[in-house]
Amino acid sequence: MVVTSSVDPLPLDTPTATNISIKVANRGPGDLPIAVDPKLNFDVKVYLSDSNNLETATIKERQAIQIKDLDDLRQAINNNGEIDINIDPATINLHAARCKQLVYLCVEISLHSDSIYKETNPDTNDFCVEFSPPGNGEAGNTECFIDIAATGLAVTSPTDLEYKPGFDTEVVVQLSVTNNGGLPVPAATEGDNFVAVVFLTDANNLNSIKVPVSVTNGGYSAEIPGKVSNLAVPGVELTVNIPAIKARCEELTHVCVSITHDVTKYVDTDPTNEFYCIEFGPVADGKAGVKNCDVNIDLSTKDLLVTPRNTVYDFDAPTDTVIDAVVTNGGTGDLPASNQTPNYAIEFYLTDSPNLEDANFTLRIDARSITYESSLLGLGLINGNELELNTDDARLLIPLDQCLSITHICVKVTLYRSDLSVFTDPDESNNDACQRFGKVTDGHAGVIPCYVDIGVVDLEVMDPVNPRYLPDTDYELDMRITVRNYGALSLSHTPAQYEFNFKPVMYLANRNHIDRATVLIIQDPVGIEWLHEVASRVTVILDVFPISINIPQGKCADVTHLCVEIRHHGWYEDGNRPNDKKCIPFVKGVGGEINCEGEEPNDTDGTTGLPVVYTVVIVVVVVLAVLIGVTVALCNGCKKRTPKYETA
Repeated sequence: MVVTSSVDPLPLDTPTATNISIKVANRGPGDLPIAVDPKLNFDVKVYLSDSNNLETATIKERQAIQIKDLDDLRQAINNNGEIDINIDPATINLHAARCKQLVYLCVEISLHSDSIYKETNPDTNDFCVEFSPPGNGEAGNTECFIDIAATGLAVTSPTDLEYKPGFDTEVVVQLSVTNNGGLPVPAATEGDNFVAVVFLTDANNLNSIKVPVSVTNGGYSAEIPGKVSNLAVPGVELTVNIPAIKARCEELTHVCVSITHDVTKYVDTDPTNEFYCIEFGPVADGKAGVKNCDVNIDLSTKDLLVTPRNTVYDFDAPTDTVIDAVVTNGGTGDLPASNQTPNYAIEFYLTDSPNLEDANFTLRIDARSITYESSLLGLGLINGNELELNTDDARLLIPLDQCLSITHICVKVTLYRSDLSVFTDPDESNNDACQRFGKVTDGHAGVIPCYVDIGVVDLEVMDPVNPRYLPDTDYELDMRITVRNYGALSLSHTPAQYEFNFKPVMYLANRNHIDRATVLIIQDPVGIEWLHEVASRVTVILDVFPISINIPQGKCADVTHLCVEIRHHGWYEDGNRPNDKKCIPFVKGVGGEINCEGEEPNDTDGTTGLPVVYTVVIVVVVVLAVLIGVTVALCNGCKKRTPKYETA
């Protein structure tokens, strides 16, 4: 039996002309002679059946047939002989509602009802062949299947789409699907009939380099009719993020959609046509949008501000420091935030120039000593905007052996691993900013003590143990000074061409520091000059030396401290003068005690703290004190006071 349909595959619910050729055999025992017109030897019937044996079929539908040459039905057939009969056409109408049951096309042939001959075995009078699907297709193919194919993908918004690597880009697309089968997919009562899944790929297929894309409104639950073409599924929302890794960005060429479904809802006969891809390019050309894998990010750094916790750096230990700098994106592209790798590489240098590119000396600071929060380094930077990079976790250690070469600290901010990224900085000459070392109060980065700094640590009265003083009397004391070189440079022994390194000058003062005193009385020159070497970071107790002091009448009550100031020779530079001075109080056990014989303080510079209303009284007291002072002076002129000092 040979079946030839005029349409392949056989459509559903559509009468279709089909040619059927059958071979008929006589299994005996007698011969069947030819029938004379108008007589016929055979009756032929065609059925659609749910069984390959009409005797056991539960559903069979008779189909209309036509035999153009009735002589085919008058043919003689001898015992064990065979004849061919051509049914042309048989009009086959396979209904969609029962096509999954009626999978056989059967032909039944019998002796004509007017025939004088009898059939000895009617059970062998039918023959069936199977449709595809589901069978081998001897009866031909039918459209009794579902095959949902993705047949179109188009960007509907935005129409000027250009992706920015690393940023989420919202895109609206329209998906088109076709049902190549004749069976409809009914509307889903739960869930969806299919769901759109979208990927970025490196080819017009889903074989490799699949970057998933977030999809919203990608499900479709409405009915999908049979044999529908390019059914539009609008409003599918995509969130596309092009990778910022350059190699990944460049190898992606297409946006592909794949439709997936729950196999419990329906069986799709062809899974190979469920995707559709469009390449990157202008939307106006029917493509997926423009992709740029070379993004211009022009970082520039400014406003470096280094603030050490201590205004003078220590060479022996790191100095805790707060560092701020501002970075600007002057490029044409935007730098997205990153939570996986940092966006910025930050390097610090000690240099001899306010411009890192012009420096003759550069020393890179260990990156482990200046750290930033990872969340800060992952922040994005839109073009035209600026970002403040700050850290309070910096510990600067200035190298002692190279401090003479260091004048500035510089920061350089570059793109992190730009060799692997789509982001490029075409001009790195503006990526650094520098700040001069110097006094913080002058807007500098702190003082590097790269100098000799002889500071007075201690001033002691060695002999007598606890002197007592009277006004206008000369007293001789044995003193001792302890000094320390706080600077980075050592002070050598005095060179032969110079007289000394430093020497002491003694004062009487009314404050605990010479620079704050309003009463300051210089004493007789001290007859000692030191040639002593003082190495960096070394403390030296100098030799005991004698001094002579005299507390003048009229100033006695104002004098509260004995002070020393180190005077330096000009052949070297002492970098920190405030610590050259030291005062000790005139109190028992320290500088000794003063007996001013009832004299009142004569300090009228406003530092006494008395209100203005008492000014007249103060003046009177001062006048009395001056008169008393004159009297004492006259008496001293008359009588020599002995001894020169009193001991407690």
